[in-house]
Amino acid sequence: YVVREKGQTDIWATPIDTLNPIRLTNSPTDERDPAWSPDGTQLAYASNKNGNWDIYIYDLLTGDERQMTIGLAFEAGPRWSPNGEFLVYESYNEAGHLDIYILRTDGSAVQEPRVPQSSETADFSPAWSPDGTQMAFVSWRDGNQDIYVFTIADSSIYNLTSTPDVDEDYPVWSPDGNTIAYSAVEAGRELVYTHTAAPNTQPQLFRQGRTPAWSPDGNSIILATDTRTSTLFTVAPYNVDGAATEAFNTASTGAYHPDWTETPLPAALVNAGGLPSAVPDPLFVEDEGPGTSDPPYGLENINVDGVGSNGLLSERVNDSFQALRISTNQAL
Repeated sequence: YVVREKGQTDIWATPIDTLNPIRLTNSPTDERDPAWSPDGTQLAYASNKNGNWDIYIYDLLTGDERQMTIGLAFEAGPRWSPNGEFLVYESYNEAGHLDIYILRTDGSAVQEPRVPQSSETADFSPAWSPDGTQMAFVSWRDGNQDIYVFTIADSSIYNLTSTPDVDEDYPVWSPDGNTIAYSAVEAGRELVYTHTAAPNTQPQLFRQGRTPAWSPDGNSIILATDTRTSTLFTVAPYNVDGAATEAFNTASTGAYHPDWTETPLPAALVNAGGLPSAVPDPLFVEDEGPGTSDPPYGLENINVDGVGSNGLLSERVNDSFQALRISTNQAL
């Protein structure tokens, strides 16, 4: 799953048996959209570590990392094919909007990299079906954000959700390929639905939350909700054989995009407690403390134009602003 803290986005994993969080990436830039390979030994993800968003594959057994896309286009949201030979992903490329592409994980060329049928609107958030015959994705091609299913053999597409007043995202297939879980924002609330992966069927409300992921046995779904200070990942039973509800907290709010594998993490990585943080020390530490007034923080005068015109800035950040102003003047 993805956690953002202190201005940096990293990918973390939590072993189910210990619930001890382990940092898997620690670039000073950002990593997001983690996706386990079918055998659980490699992790595909998106990162802007080289100046723009590209797709990478990290081998947890060897520690090797491969950059799979190179260029100025935005590329993110990778998902593996069931045989591990391809990645499907979203890219803002020559069409002027998001489209869906595939690449070979061995680096060789793909004859027709763009899938599915192109449209004049955005297609994104692709997910490969477990049998490799279909892809679920999100599109605006019918005027709002719905989830569609593309069948590879005949290039046919159908709108799975068809909800003009609801925006859906993050589709994920159940391991048996019969059901798709997804996020929806409905009347301002984040909800998770499940939907039989067939046209003209009705969704079922599962839980409140976002960015669902299936357990490897298909009996449970993990989803994210925010508390006041952190994100709560909850594992809830999908059927009678599902796990009893379990939960764990992350270090900050806004965590998302869990992906679940039954393959254990390498022992060396677990024993080391994951990678160390690469978050740099803050350039300035604000001298702040709750006051006795209500509200506890006030506004301070800030000289804006240097000739006496003042603005107002919260006393929680005014010292930092002044320090930035001084350091900028010194640099000039």
